Amino acid sequence: KYGSPAQIRMPLDAGDYELRFVIGNKKIIARQSINITAAKATLEAVSSAAVNSTITVAFTGPPYGPGDYISIAEIGAQPTAHSKYTRVKSGSPVELRLPQQAGEYELRYVQGNKKILALQPIRITAVP
Repeated sequence: KYGSPAQIRMPLDAGDYELRFVIGNKKIIARQSINITAAKATLEAVSSAAVNSTITVAFTGPPYGPGDYISIAEIGAQPTAHSKYTRVKSGSPVELRLPQQAGEYELRYVQGNKKILALQPIRITAVP
């Protein structure tokens, strides 16, 4: 959106950056250094639940951005891998359906579809 003040989504990675005011996609008319600190998140949920059940996951994290969600994945899987997920747009807590396979998994707070900010192990148990 246009106007002042502008809202800018910051990079996912911490570090030193530069804000630039650019005219016509060519000319920089103003610059300002900015230090981005690492985003932090927490997860709070049960440590064990039955297959295919729904659990409540409480969380804290950065302001919502596209690609931010709570997921469940096999331990050690790639950051974008998941069995189930739910967006965090509506705030904490969220409901999350568990996989149909028993085993050891981890709940994840994922930012920007690629960066894991928080993990919590969870055991999915078979229903007798």
